[in-house]
Amino acid sequence: MKKLLCMLLATLMLSSLLVACANVSNPEQQTKDPAQQEEQTGDLNYIDEVPEMDFGGEEVVILSRDKYGVIDEFYAESNTDTQSDVVGSAVYNRNMSIENRLNVTLNLPLDLEPVAKHSTSVKSGSNDYDIVTDSTYIAIQAVLKGEFLNLRDNQYIDLDKYYWTQGYNDIVSFGPNNKQYLASGALALSMFRYMFVTVYNREVFEDIGETDLYEVVNNGEWTLDYQNQIIADKYLDVGETPNKVDEKDRFGLITGNTVSVDPYCVAANVQLVSKDTNGEWYYNTDMMDRTVELCEKVQALYNNPATYVYIGATYDDTGKTDIVKAFANGVSMMATVQVFALETNVGDLAEFDYGIAPMPKFDEHQENYATYVQDQVTAVGISSAISDEQTMDMLGAVLECMASESYATVVDAYYSKALSYQYLQNPESKEMLDLIYNSLTFDFSGACSNIIMNNGGQSLRDALRPLFSGKSTKMGSTLSKWERSTNKALEKVNNYLNELDY
Repeated sequence: MKKLLCMLLATLMLSSLLVACANVSNPEQQTKDPAQQEEQTGDLNYIDEVPEMDFGGEEVVILSRDKYGVIDEFYAESNTDTQSDVVGSAVYNRNMSIENRLNVTLNLPLDLEPVAKHSTSVKSGSNDYDIVTDSTYIAIQAVLKGEFLNLRDNQYIDLDKYYWTQGYNDIVSFGPNNKQYLASGALALSMFRYMFVTVYNREVFEDIGETDLYEVVNNGEWTLDYQNQIIADKYLDVGETPNKVDEKDRFGLITGNTVSVDPYCVAANVQLVSKDTNGEWYYNTDMMDRTVELCEKVQALYNNPATYVYIGATYDDTGKTDIVKAFANGVSMMATVQVFALETNVGDLAEFDYGIAPMPKFDEHQENYATYVQDQVTAVGISSAISDEQTMDMLGAVLECMASESYATVVDAYYSKALSYQYLQNPESKEMLDLIYNSLTFDFSGACSNIIMNNGGQSLRDALRPLFSGKSTKMGSTLSKWERSTNKALEKVNNYLNELDY
């Protein structure tokens, strides 16, 4: 029964996540057979329409990241058919299915910096890689070098299908012709792993007489002010060193001052970079007042004596686990973490009853919660070194099938194995997971953070971190100072993309 609940929940959450802004009903659980899928759901948005094709065993080279957390998105050595590697087996079977379906041979090399390796290849005049994957903030830089093809021109890629994430489509499509050189979706497990959540200790909440966050979230009361209020005066010196603050004391909130700051703009519906009616990017000065107020709220939280802040990227790194390990001491109220951190450290959390909640809203007037996904999420593109139409057709068919078949099989395997059944111990946790995934939101400053820089050579996202987590009262003047340089940088981006003839 537990496994069945897990699989049903996985399908429900995936549907919500991939659709993003689209209003559709969640489908029933999918199967591998597209005909069966259509029969069960009646919704072609979840089924690829790639016809029967035979490419004569042609090789397709997909260059992806050799990095923990994403290495299993495309590469798998074999079908082990073991419970300990059900994700790897699902990825391997998906790849074999695509090879058999299209009569292609997938070559799946790994590299720490795929975009950089591909760029070197393109500059040398080689055609070493067909499809390239990397984190969104790196991949978008390659778009501005003309190193990817417009996916909207490929006859076999349908980016409006729900196994492609529509929220990301909105961010990376450009101009009046809606050019789009990158995509993401079900083929990227990082889409799920790199979302930020609030994890809280239900036992501590009960002991100190605070309302369970499940109830608070559902009442629409889970806001920054509420969070700041309930952690006030909750610090308790219970660590190994008396009269000294350390990570083993009891805190209201455990967080960091770099990547852990990034979710707040999205959670508060602050988009400093927006699109105009022509699909071009501009610096949204209408957001300045809300950003200033948001800064005040986040600063109050970070400077609360009951908040423990890990300082510096080394300790607040998404690949490390300092925050979740400190929370695993079992004495603090809550922490800001990514789903992946919970996945990899669930054993440490098994000693007590914990729950998850979204990041808090700006205030009670904000209608919906919003979930931020870090710019380490994987984007895919087709190399601009490809010139013949038959190869383009083949690569488009491969990508479309990979996205649809990942939706049908790989993601379900991920949820049934990699995420602990502890998430499913009670109905409240299931509802919170559904809400979190259903509220996934992308913003330009996160997903495309490094293509525009402010004074000092920082991206908008990076420049906001010390302002939100510090004590400066100059947020308003800083935002005003950024207007001219940001619009100038965005104008260059818009002009370049409009002039691309592919």
